Amino acid sequence: MTPLFASGHGAQFVLGKVTPLKDGRVRVELTADYGENPMIESAEEAREALSGLMRWGNARDNDEITFEDLPEVRFEQRTQLDPTIPLPTAEEPSGAEHQLLTGIWEWKPEGDQVRFQMSKGTPLDVLLWTAPSAPSQASLRWVIMIAGDASPVIQLEPERPNGFAVGWAVVSGVTLIGLVSWRMRRVRQGPS
Repeated sequence: MTPLFASGHGAQFVLGKVTPLKDGRVRVELTADYGENPMIESAEEAREALSGLMRWGNARDNDEITFEDLPEVRFEQRTQLDPTIPLPTAEEPSGAEHQLLTGIWEWKPEGDQVRFQMSKGTPLDVLLWTAPSAPSQASLRWVIMIAGDASPVIQLEPERPNGFAVGWAVVSGVTLIGLVSWRMRRVRQGPS
């Protein structure tokens, strides 16, 4: 028999949010709801599961991607789902609290494209999406990944030169050229 009413909010998925940052860096947040996920029973199990769940690789045109471990992780306890999650949460009671553990990785990859790969053999699935403000929104809105899957390519923002640093370098260069020219003129004129 099937129940007359069933409601869920995706607790069986690990939630994966990718945020391309303005300086060419990328932030990945993987969140496990250990209070509702039948495969994760505690915060410690969530920490262990998130640590080895996913790998990353530089996505270049036709090169084979070598996936590497994510850099060092920072964990946070949370009670609210990310508001950008691409799942309907309207059925959830307002202010509903969850038992969430979020692993946060942030680094600057080589190049301007990345892909992610699920660990082979993991029983967990990941709902992966890019932050709505990300420039790569068109390339990856959301995808559900299972063991061994690789994500579509995610475009990162190119690093922009710091305007202040560029201005300072130009002013310094012009000043240096001026001083060298002045000194050379004084040497040619001889002592006065």
